Amino acid sequence: MITADFRDIAFEDGPRKCEGLFRASIAAFANIPRPTRNEIAQIDDLAIGLYDSVSREAKHYAATVLSKCTDVPPELLKRLCEEPVDVSAPLLISSKALRTIDLLRLISKHGLSHARVIARRKNVDPVIVNLVRLLNARAESEIAERQSRERAPNPVLDQVRDQLRTLISSAEPTAPEAAPATVTVDHDKPYPALRDAALASDPDAFPSALAKVLNISGFRARRICGAITYGDLLTCLKHLDLNQEQAFLLTATLYSSQVFYGPAIRLFLDRFAAIKPEEAAQRLEDWRKQDAAANVSGSGPQSAAISR
Repeated sequence: MITADFRDIAFEDGPRKCEGLFRASIAAFANIPRPTRNEIAQIDDLAIGLYDSVSREAKHYAATVLSKCTDVPPELLKRLCEEPVDVSAPLLISSKALRTIDLLRLISKHGLSHARVIARRKNVDPVIVNLVRLLNARAESEIAERQSRERAPNPVLDQVRDQLRTLISSAEPTAPEAAPATVTVDHDKPYPALRDAALASDPDAFPSALAKVLNISGFRARRICGAITYGDLLTCLKHLDLNQEQAFLLTATLYSSQVFYGPAIRLFLDRFAAIKPEEAAQRLEDWRKQDAAANVSGSGPQSAAISR
């Protein structure tokens, strides 16, 4: 039966049928040891025809399965790599079908979000390493500049704050002054401390608490919490042996826009469950070694390897 006939069957029964057919066709293709050109063209035609009717979870599934294949349908590969990194990451990290020129084109189009994921590839081209380093440096410089502008003294705002403090103190002369929020870390039970820090008004509270419970540098913790996606944070939470609900609450406080609707939450749960504890432990150990090496070199943790 030709692929057009398959698509007709799929659309007759609605989106759910499309989803099942899309996943099944990808799985079947991945099990072909040496697909012919005709088979590659057929799966490309079928998958692209269904592409706009399937969920993000199905696309992430396709990216994960195809990342292990040597022969990948070219149009489907292109569409999947154009997706945000929460979908495309498996291909960006592992696919052998992507050449250096393809990776550079993706970085040029999508910027730092794709670049940081591509930098995690094994034996990545030095050109890409240098490019990602430059993009990282530029992003960190822009963040520092923005924070500097936000923290710059503003006489008008300072005067308004002083007036408000005066009004409050005169209205409630006996009210005690609020103490700054502090978070006590219990290494045996880290979740309460991380939860309180995540909900604190101080934006530095959570990175500081994370650094303490994981024994990583403050710079590394701020980098994890300030990343474009929550992938590195998931690794940390898996290493701390938190359950799904605890990990979700902490992630939602930092990345609410990425986990606020049903499919995104399901994707979060799938990603969290897929992380193996030993892989998370190894990742944390790599970060600690990078930070230690940077400190020994005398340049501080900011020079740690860009690999995330």
